[in-house]
Amino acid sequence: GERVTMGRHGEPTRIHVFLTERLVDVDDPPNERLGVHWRRRRSREVHYVIVSTRAWPTTLAHELGHYFGNPHSGT
Repeated sequence: GERVTMGRHGEPTRIHVFLTERLVDVDDPPNERLGVHWRRRRSREVHYVIVSTRAWPTTLAHELGHYFGNPHSGT
């Protein structure tokens, strides 16, 4: 789908941020996500942050945290 299309534009040394009107959860459609940090399967060093325009103001910061290696906390 769209992630594969976006994946064609990646470079390892850049942060790629995409905004989309709607972000469907690929693991649980038709549910939506507000944001996602994603890596290309073939080239794991290329990362993407995808944020819905419906997201909370803090969603981009949250996904960038994942980009830099922070997991979800237990709280």
